[in-house]
Amino acid sequence: MYKINNDVMLKFFQTNNETKFFYTCCDIANAGKERYGIKSVEFYTQKENTPGFEYVEFIENLFKMLFVYINTTSDNLIESACKKATEIFDLYDTVQISMPNIDLMKNDIILKYFNISDINKSEHGIYALLSNNKLPKLNIPDNVEISIASSEQIEKIKSLDNFDNEEWDYLPRQLPYIQSHQSELLILLHNNNVLAGYLHANTLYKNFYDIANLFVHKDFRGNGFGILLTVYYAHYCLNNGFIPHYGSATSKYSENVAIKSGFEEMSRSHYFKITKK
Repeated sequence: MYKINNDVMLKFFQTNNETKFFYTCCDIANAGKERYGIKSVEFYTQKENTPGFEYVEFIENLFKMLFVYINTTSDNLIESACKKATEIFDLYDTVQISMPNIDLMKNDIILKYFNISDINKSEHGIYALLSNNKLPKLNIPDNVEISIASSEQIEKIKSLDNFDNEEWDYLPRQLPYIQSHQSELLILLHNNNVLAGYLHANTLYKNFYDIANLFVHKDFRGNGFGILLTVYYAHYCLNNGFIPHYGSATSKYSENVAIKSGFEEMSRSHYFKITKK
């Protein structure tokens, strides 16, 4: 297998469906930067100086963990990746293999080199807005107000009696960072003038916004507020020169919100831990 320069791979992804490879592009663009969890990424393909959709990616994070992403069905490339993983295995506390193709969990080549454990077959996908035509119209009920959070609104919600980390999915902990970084996007939903939910998104790559957290308070669930927040977010992005990205669904509820808001599944990744044989 041949190592491909990261800039070459980034240009390839940008030219051939940047939205589908959004998280990979993020990692290439931000690896090694302060506050970014990925330390380095490396790409390998079957042909020298030839980027392509079939590749193996070695991702090292800041916590001595190595992730080997196998995005190929080529036996030669898979075996080369296993050999490399074996050579550098002892440099890491944890080594994990992930792939979009669930059948690779039974791949004879991988099983020849490694014992596998902690198998995770992903039940939910990664969602993106592939067609603006699928975005629903924004219809906000009379008793609901949705807005981009202002400094005044943030200070007001910080003073709420019930505004604690656990009840609001750790938004209080994030507010100082959101306030100090203009690139962070916080959307608030009020129901009858009472804060009912929020959507927090950030932009780590070009003009893409990616949802970091979508939350509706337990007292207001079942009213479609998650969909309202997501549709508002998508319209806001498109109207202001940004590309909205939903990201990883973490539950069936999150998946339904993404689909009903016009987003479509792009991929899903399955993974497991490995130890050398």
